[in-house]
Amino acid sequence: MLSTQLILFVCFRRQNMKTDTDIRCEGIRALMQILGTVEAERFIVLMSRERFDYTEWRKGQWQDETVASLADRARAWREQVTV
Repeated sequence: MLSTQLILFVCFRRQNMKTDTDIRCEGIRALMQILGTVEAERFIVLMSRERFDYTEWRKGQWQDETVASLADRARAWREQVTV
């Protein structure tokens, strides 16, 4: 795994286009700003260890919901946010 310093060096050199690498770099910078260097590295290691299957998660995400109930929840959320 590349060290954070090497990743940041590469990130700061590329500032024109938003490629996948650029997005990763912005994420690392944000993590480092909020968590600090050591905790940001720990977070990255923790996330890379975790086995997360997005497809399986999505299959069960709205299992007990109907289209009508989701629409009701969305309307209620919108009213809370726009008030």
